[in-house]
Amino acid sequence: FGDAVQASAPAETISQSMLHHGLTRALVCDELYELRAFLKQRVVELSSSGGGVDMFRDAPVALQKQDAARVKEMVKTVEAVVSQLESEQTQRLILVNSSPRYIQRLVDDLNHKLAVTAKSKRKVQELQQQRAEAAQLISDSQPQLKALATRVLELKKNVEEAISKLYDGRQVNLIGEINHLLELV
Repeated sequence: FGDAVQASAPAETISQSMLHHGLTRALVCDELYELRAFLKQRVVELSSSGGGVDMFRDAPVALQKQDAARVKEMVKTVEAVVSQLESEQTQRLILVNSSPRYIQRLVDDLNHKLAVTAKSKRKVQELQQQRAEAAQLISDSQPQLKALATRVLELKKNVEEAISKLYDGRQVNLIGEINHLLELV
């Protein structure tokens, strides 16, 4: 049992190092493509009449006994392995493991995003403070606005009376938004 553990550690290191080298990884992918093509061809042969037994007459019995369904499962397994090897996530992990420049770029991107987030949080706090100040200013200015609105209405009444005197005592009414002034305040 101890020999099996010792043997698996170097094999794991070898497989790990093989996948980290681009050329070796490309060769493994090429072999997997060939295997997939072979298995697909084998599915076609098994699905056609005669089951493709003639071609594999001299092959081992284990190979001759494979049916189309089992070979299709093998194709799916090979495609899954190829997909995993070529996935964007795998490529990123390989870059993280092998490229200090890539890691530095990721760190810089994260730091930039943290800075943008902090800046946005500060802006939100500033805007909340400005909103509170504006609400306080509006609240503080309400009595002044009411006083001004009352004064404007008094001036309106005086203007109406002055114009009325110019037109021999006829009643004059100013119309428009000025009549709704107190409602606006």
